[in-house]
Amino acid sequence: QNYKRINQFTLDVPLAEDCIDQILSSDVDRGGLTIIENFTMKSGLYYSASLPSLHKALQQLLEVGASDGEEEEEAEKMKEKIKEALPTFIQELLLRRSRPYQRMKKRAKARYLKQIQIHQGPNQETIELLMKLGLEVSNNDVEWVDNKLVKPCLDQNVKVEEEMILPWNAKVLSHAAEQSNAAEQPTDDVVEETNEA
Repeated sequence: QNYKRINQFTLDVPLAEDCIDQILSSDVDRGGLTIIENFTMKSGLYYSASLPSLHKALQQLLEVGASDGEEEEEAEKMKEKIKEALPTFIQELLLRRSRPYQRMKKRAKARYLKQIQIHQGPNQETIELLMKLGLEVSNNDVEWVDNKLVKPCLDQNVKVEEEMILPWNAKVLSHAAEQSNAAEQPTDDVVEETNEA
């Protein structure tokens, strides 16, 4: 509740960083998700959370996903919530980077500029964290991670090094080939029917 009250006000960058640190330290299981979800809701964190602070939230979600502390059912629910939040998170982060006030009408522009404290969007580290986290919560669904998390960044010309993106592209192509081969393989039922014929 106190966090929701804080979000009714404009935060500066240091205050947003302190807020994020407190949430992550006080709720090691769900703090990262709380931050990501509130960012996507255009709370005070959208306007003032620095990229390193948001990376802390993603990193905590990765660490929680790698632990066996939660029961299987709860862990699956958590994965679904994270998977649902990540595509919107990256869309909003890209939107912030694009300086959307330049496309707003005068009153909306003035309101946005009054609130916005930082224009940072995703960078290579963001993409790398999203790759790892996306694979974790999607049960290694490479196609989903590529379409929902990686391509939106690359389409907006987020700079990445070839050493990072080339292995990922190879992974995507390999996954696509595997999916295509699996689709072409006849099922056991089809084989049996063919033999009976």
